[in-house]
Amino acid sequence: MLSALLKRSCQRPLCLLPPALFCLTLFCCLLLPTAQAVPLTLTLAYADIESFPYQAGNGIEPANPPGIAVELIQQAAADLGIKVNFLRMPGRRVLSEMEEGHVDGGFIYSYNSDRIRNGVYPLLDGKPDRSRRLATLHYVLYRRMHDKVSWDGNQFSHLSTPLGANTGYSVVADLRRQGVNVEEARSTAQNIQKLRSGRLDAYVAQAIVVDAYLAGAKITDIEKIAPPVSSKDYFLMFSHQFYASNSQLAEALWKHLGEIRDRATEQLAKRYQD
Repeated sequence: MLSALLKRSCQRPLCLLPPALFCLTLFCCLLLPTAQAVPLTLTLAYADIESFPYQAGNGIEPANPPGIAVELIQQAAADLGIKVNFLRMPGRRVLSEMEEGHVDGGFIYSYNSDRIRNGVYPLLDGKPDRSRRLATLHYVLYRRMHDKVSWDGNQFSHLSTPLGANTGYSVVADLRRQGVNVEEARSTAQNIQKLRSGRLDAYVAQAIVVDAYLAGAKITDIEKIAPPVSSKDYFLMFSHQFYASNSQLAEALWKHLGEIRDRATEQLAKRYQD
């Protein structure tokens, strides 16, 4: 009976377990290796739109391979004896589900003060701890080949249309705070099509995502302009409910992600080069 109870408990998001049952589960699963223990299960959500190579494929089912961020979290969790159940959904729903405590956490998110209500970041002295990030992504400017639109590191020039960006990307708020008129679209493909057709003069997006899209689609009339518009660290976040009950586990997973990130990312990246 105890084994069945533990099995049912470990299959639920950890933040939903009553404190007494969580302690019993943790004790049996981690402190008694000779027992017939069931691994603890963490439920994490991420967007259903590809952000290659960190999140691969589109739709509600994880792709095969699923993306560097997914595999990195899987590896770190497995090292700590934790099983992860991944769910995919629209990016804004990931945040709302995390805020409500319906999932234990979500990824892959840059630091944004507005998101503090949705969940918890790994912090050091009250600031995001980049040593425990999942990745660093660079936002750059794309334009039609040989066009005059430019970015000098401080301001844009020769813009006669709104600047394109992906819906939900944190860079949108950054650009608007600078007084830039931004027009959002749901996907990289939509923004590139608008740029090529002349509906946009330029497009700001994550270089690793757009470069892969342009190469895959064999598009050669779009160019990338240096320097980056911004560089951002991205994190695994935990829900406030989960962190309140399981702060030591969350901190341990963040710490281990930081320890294995660079080496594991270098190895995993080889799977996503073709």
